[in-house]
This record gives sequence, C-alpha cells and structure tokens, in this order.
Amino acid sequence: MLDRVTVTDLHALRDFIQSGTTPPLAAYYALESAGLALVDHSIIRPRIEGETRGTVQGIHFVLSPTAKLLVEIAF
Repeated sequence: MLDRVTVTDLHALRDFIQSGTTPPLAAYYALESAGLALVDHSIIRPRIEGETRGTVQGIHFVLSPTAKLLVEIAF
C-alpha cells in the first residue's frame, strides 16, 4: 500500500487525523487507491464508534482503521 502513496499524501493523512485539516483531492484519491480510505456511499449506514470521516470537495470518505494505525506508528 505504501508504494501507492507519496510522503505528501501521508502527511495529509496525518494532518487530517490529528487536526482535521482536509486533505487535497489528489491525496484522497491516492489514499483510496492504497486502501487507506473508502467512499462512504451509504447515507443510511450508522456511524461506527471511533470512525474518522471527512469530506473533500463534496466527496464523503471514511478512513480505514489501517490508516489510523499507520499514522500512530509512523508519526
């Protein structure tokens, strides 16, 4: 998965998790392709406790538990 993202994308991920700074759209696509974020397609799916969500230019996404763990370990 790390072959698919850049250091800049990882910093955007860290900043989003730690301070809520919205990542740029390009970083979101890189995180999604690496399996670190998912598009939240269902508006009826209940929020899962501890889940990290965000919106980038109208696209709603959910970070995977792996993304959160990666930030805890790497940063």
